[in-house]
Amino acid sequence: MVEPTTAAEWQAAVLEAEAGDVASILAREPDPFRAMAEMRTPGVVIRNAYPPADVPRLVQRLIDRRLMRGPDDPVELTADGSFSDVVRDEAGRVFKGSSYVRPEANGRGPRPGMGGWTPSRIDIGTSFGGGWGNIGADGDASAKNSGGMAAFFAHSAGTHELFSTLFEGMPDPVEILYDCCAQLTNAQQTVMVAEEPDGRQYGPAIFRVHYEGHDYQPHM
Repeated sequence: MVEPTTAAEWQAAVLEAEAGDVASILAREPDPFRAMAEMRTPGVVIRNAYPPADVPRLVQRLIDRRLMRGPDDPVELTADGSFSDVVRDEAGRVFKGSSYVRPEANGRGPRPGMGGWTPSRIDIGTSFGGGWGNIGADGDASAKNSGGMAAFFAHSAGTHELFSTLFEGMPDPVEILYDCCAQLTNAQQTVMVAEEPDGRQYGPAIFRVHYEGHDYQPHM
């Protein structure tokens, strides 16, 4: 492959195959991860890696575990007349879900009497973008979050525990993702969760739930 120079070439450079046919990707590009790093391809797409018939069960599991808002859950109007993704219980209290869920602000208007912004994306898992402050060293955090590295790894440990039971009785999407990545290395590398020398592990994966009206600004 050569570096794409036009939008059409960039789109055509996507490495894509159906699940079970990763070999066709490797035949086209023997090192897909290096191709992404060198910007010779915008990404890899493996279609139907997660069984389509199990997708509704997976989504319902996330709703049942109160990790995401369901389509029939109540929402409230914001000051500008749009809907927020805030869920209230019978007593009118705001339901914030699991401690391993992070609502993402998207600037769709302030919540009446609550301050802040209406979340339009929910993250299930642990990511660097969780507002940990400076995670470069334990106890060395910015004013944004006083937990720093210790809080990050404590949250990550909780995510590992959550994911250890979340997918019982159905295909595990995290295992499927790692298996696909392993296939893309053509057995040349081990795919695993990153960890510190003392054994503390980073987040294994993250689910991003996008509600209507969510958009992204360009970011890395």
